[in-house]
Amino acid sequence: VGAHFTGYLFTTNDFRSPTYLFTATGSAIAKLVVTKKLLVDVQHNSTAPLTDTANGSGALFAFLAKSGIQVTYSAPLLQPHGHDILLIVSPQKNYSKAEIDSISAFVKDGGLLIALGNSSQEGSNDALNSLMKDSALASQMSLNNDLVVDSTAKFLSPLSPLLTNFADAKHPFFTNADTLVFFGSSSVNVSGAAIPFVSTSTTG
Repeated sequence: VGAHFTGYLFTTNDFRSPTYLFTATGSAIAKLVVTKKLLVDVQHNSTAPLTDTANGSGALFAFLAKSGIQVTYSAPLLQPHGHDILLIVSPQKNYSKAEIDSISAFVKDGGLLIALGNSSQEGSNDALNSLMKDSALASQMSLNNDLVVDSTAKFLSPLSPLLTNFADAKHPFFTNADTLVFFGSSSVNVSGAAIPFVSTSTTG
């Protein structure tokens, strides 16, 4: 905790008031910045080049590292304990029971799991769906092995559909969004209390 004082001196063209002095005083509390730890799963044959240091995901991880996020690749075992975030991208290899238990415990302890699938052009979503069916990770959603196309509402081609149908209650992430673009994506099945926040056009 500390006090601070700030002052700004401005000159004007008014001979009656050639200068103005603005001051501000107050106190502030300094916060300790805690580094977030991101673990990237590279052991399940992801369709994405996660360790490409020059382009794509590698460039993203380098940016995150510069932003203060500690990026680690899982090797030789997938053990998310001790990290804040676990990133799984389009895995093509199934997870063992020990790995599923480890991921479940990580999520139960407050860890953030970010799981990304892909379209049938890039691979299968079977391994990811199998992981998400675990009782501790049940998300009431699954990814189909298909490709979303829309010849009516599209960006560059039917392979990049425009999504403008948002749910009545938008997710906070979409507060100011009115359009999303899907690039080579699969469709999603939702059930139970799961809410689709955005969907493609009904005429696509």
